[in-house]
Order: sequence, then structure tokens, then C-alpha cells
Amino acid sequence: MSLLSQLAGINRNEGKVQIELNALARNAGADMGGDTVVPVSAVTDGKQMYAVYKCIGVTTQ
Repeated sequence: MSLLSQLAGINRNEGKVQIELNALARNAGADMGGDTVVPVSAVTDGKQMYAVYKCIGVTTQ
């Protein structure tokens, strides 16, 4: 996922960027048929990698 980490040359609040990336990842994960989204990288220049899983119906013994 990615978004602007700077606006008009001003750095955006890192916490807000993280919240927005998480929301984008959850929406994209749902569109892909997943129900669990896990970040697998750090935020760099407004970008972060996520893994998408489908865990509904999975049982453990």
C-alpha cells in the first residue's frame, strides 16, 4: 500500500500515515477475499507491504 508521506514538502504525521495505510490494506485485503491483514515491512516513504490471509473456517487441533 502507498500514499503521500509528504504534502507540499511537509512531512505528514507518521501515526496518521500508519492509520491510513492500515485502512487501505484492510480494504484491499477484503477485496482480495481475505479476512486478516498483517504488515510485513516498516513504513518507508509512505509505503508498506502487507500479507493477506483467509482464516475464517480454519480450525486448530
